[in-house]
Amino acid sequence: MEGFRYTSNNGVVRVDDEPNKDMVYLSANERVLEILHTGYKPKRIILHEIGIRLKGQQVWQIQITGDRDEDPIPVTILTEPQGAMIRIDGGEATEDIQHLLVPGTHRIAAAQSGYVSKDTVVHVDRNHALVRLTLEERSQYGAVDITVTPADASIVLVHESGQTFRAEGSHAFTQLPTGTFEYQITRSGYEPKSGQITVKAGQRLRGDIEIKERQPTARESYPQWEEPRLQTKKSGWVWWLLGLAAVGGGYYYYSTQLQQDESPTMMQFHISDEVAD
Repeated sequence: MEGFRYTSNNGVVRVDDEPNKDMVYLSANERVLEILHTGYKPKRIILHEIGIRLKGQQVWQIQITGDRDEDPIPVTILTEPQGAMIRIDGGEATEDIQHLLVPGTHRIAAAQSGYVSKDTVVHVDRNHALVRLTLEERSQYGAVDITVTPADASIVLVHESGQTFRAEGSHAFTQLPTGTFEYQITRSGYEPKSGQITVKAGQRLRGDIEIKERQPTARESYPQWEEPRLQTKKSGWVWWLLGLAAVGGGYYYYSTQLQQDESPTMMQFHISDEVAD
């Protein structure tokens, strides 16, 4: 029998349609395979329940038999907004709202630009032949959550339009326009950090940003000494001069000694608390 379709939790990798059999390729961690065919109830297979545990390069053979269901019945599928693309049991997408489906369970997906796609499972029979699907409008804004270290650092986001958003400390920015932002994280005494992010509609970005403490420059690392000045006052420096003259061979020899009193004049210094830019 031809015309089978296949779905799985992780998505079918590939299907090779061969005479009287299909080669279905699944990811190694797949656990579920669903087999679909028009006019028949979908067959959902939990692989481990029938002893199948997939591994690379392994091939398993499954034989499927089944009885044809009741005759198809007309089913109407309405979407809000109207005109969404409808896909039934993984088949081709269409804008048609009238479909012939066999009674039973079916997977129906609807999608439209600007709205969040919807994928649901419904049961249809002669008493339940109308399906309504409402799509939620996709947000035109994005969000950015920024966690900063140190916790009291300042955050500035500048949109490409020039619009600016500010916060002190970690912050969740919501209702941000889509587009490119330049961000800057600053704090006194720390090296600033900047970068660029792109915000998309309906998307939330999260980031942890740490800035490093600024290292002092050579000028900031050492005390700034003032020019030493000797001050002469009553209790200041006292010069003692001991002169000894000797005459010998036509040469004169002198010796001097400098002595500091108990209350010397100290040299003043100043260390700036300001950090150079």
